[in-house]
Amino acid sequence: MTFANDIKDIKNSNNLELARVKEVIDGDTIHLDTGYSIVSTRLYGIDCMETSLIHRTYHQAYDQNTTVEKIMYQGQSAKKILNDIIKDNNRSVYFKTVGVDHYGRLLAIIYDKNFKNINNMLTQTPYCIPYMPSDKSK
Repeated sequence: MTFANDIKDIKNSNNLELARVKEVIDGDTIHLDTGYSIVSTRLYGIDCMETSLIHRTYHQAYDQNTTVEKIMYQGQSAKKILNDIIKDNNRSVYFKTVGVDHYGRLLAIIYDKNFKNINNMLTQTPYCIPYMPSDKSK
């Protein structure tokens, strides 16, 4: 999977908006304060381990051949990494809307103050993997 890495293209893009991160829900979901409303936002192109014991946690444990406890630990680790990145950027991020998922969350690629792709940064950790749904509504 590739993300737009050319900083010049990103800086010149009219598709980027600035927002504050109100809350980090987990490694791949945040609440953005756009100035107009608080928007539940799913980071596009990545899938992080779950932070709590839900049905999907069992699937991840099975797929990874590990325990649900380890999956939840990895999920909490992904959340901490994202929280640290957000704090380092004074809670402000640039974002590019990609679509809306089947839960009604905004799908977005987020960038730090230096226009580095945060979604891509997270896939460089052992807690998140690249993920491309078959269409933009998932």
